[in-house]
Amino acid sequence: MSNPQAVADRLEAAAQLARSGGEVTLRWFGTPALGVEHKADGSPVSLADRAAEEHIRAAIAEHFPGDAVLGEEFGESPGTSGFRWIIDPIDGTASFIRGVPLYGTMIGIELDGEPAAGVVRMPALGETVSGGTNTPARHQRDHAPDTLARVSDCANPADAVFVTTSRDYFKDTQSLPVHDALCDTFARSRGWSDCYAYVLLATGRVDAVVEIGLQPWDWAPLVPIVRAAGGTMTGWEGGPIARRGAVVATNTHLHQATLATIADAT
Repeated sequence: MSNPQAVADRLEAAAQLARSGGEVTLRWFGTPALGVEHKADGSPVSLADRAAEEHIRAAIAEHFPGDAVLGEEFGESPGTSGFRWIIDPIDGTASFIRGVPLYGTMIGIELDGEPAAGVVRMPALGETVSGGTNTPARHQRDHAPDTLARVSDCANPADAVFVTTSRDYFKDTQSLPVHDALCDTFARSRGWSDCYAYVLLATGRVDAVVEIGLQPWDWAPLVPIVRAAGGTMTGWEGGPIARRGAVVATNTHLHQATLATIADAT
């Protein structure tokens, strides 16, 4: 991957846009005037989702007019620069509309189809993680100095914490044996949801995240962050994330054991 300065410039802009886009979502958070609808796939969408994505897209169009954009709410706009921005204005809308603060504004940047940088902003928690191919992962809490983000050193699943958003996603994809096998393999399982699970992983507070049924905007911004934090993020077979949006993200020590557990259960 070339053009590191161009990636760095976009990562800096993405961090600012994730923060300002997150501020847009907070105008609605915890209020009754959310305008919630359900999309064709049954997932919820609110006025805040659309307003935050419009805000982010408008800034990208102004400052990086040659870049492509893919957003959850407004689809894809082509570009000519080789860069593509991937936007999830509210990852965890189900949490957001219930007043649960475990939702995030995510922005990913690809160069020539490869993950280059990403940002997750947790607006209601005041917490951000970011990182890129040539940029160490950073963890920032509002009103505190930035620190390096690093995955845990746990090497034994019997001592590790596995996180997933919901058992329902495994049930809906006929993958319950995988979920149950992971629960048996790891010391503990928790449902700290959506992108917050990866914030916890990248900062060493949990050890593995396994999901299924994700869309590109659900995972693409996370790949460069997890890798920059010293972790590994792949599909369930150990290669690129593709089939069924099935994702494994762990510290490096636990990745092969997690893939083996999945393989044995499928």
